[in-house]
Amino acid sequence: KDPKRWPEILKYNELPTDDPTVALPGMTLRVPVVLIKEAMRSAHMLGLSGEVLYRRKETSDWTGASVGLELFPADSVRTMRLSEANLRFATGETIDVRENSLIILAPPRLDVEARLLKGEVHARRSRLLTASARVVPKSRDTEYSTRVLEVLRTLVQVYAGEASVEAHGKAVDVP
Repeated sequence: KDPKRWPEILKYNELPTDDPTVALPGMTLRVPVVLIKEAMRSAHMLGLSGEVLYRRKETSDWTGASVGLELFPADSVRTMRLSEANLRFATGETIDVRENSLIILAPPRLDVEARLLKGEVHARRSRLLTASARVVPKSRDTEYSTRVLEVLRTLVQVYAGEASVEAHGKAVDVP
């Protein structure tokens, strides 16, 4: 409905030109999740082991999570000792939340899938935010882990591809 936002759609599709008339009726276009209604921007619990809890954004009570659970922006997921959770976002990206971790699914304005407040996450193509850094995959095959250390520093280890780590106004590409 807003032609000024065409570049946002173009960025996610491989069209031969910037001309919006190239998109013909019947073509399939990928639309960025941030342009979809908030109710449709969700994550699903693909798997879990041990004690995994979740909290809705409007509540203070932690509840036991289950496979198939639908989570929405600003909901929290917490893994306890010897526990893990696997989430898939509406964008298709997945993250593994390691034991003793706490994440908050991020609102679209942040342009990340989740905020890691405590613990460690293993991610494939997902963008994460911590207290001290923002981690953005640079390629489709990027696989990395991010851990928040006790002094609120962020440790990033890249296993495949490349990730950009942004902190203190600077960005470093980690292969």
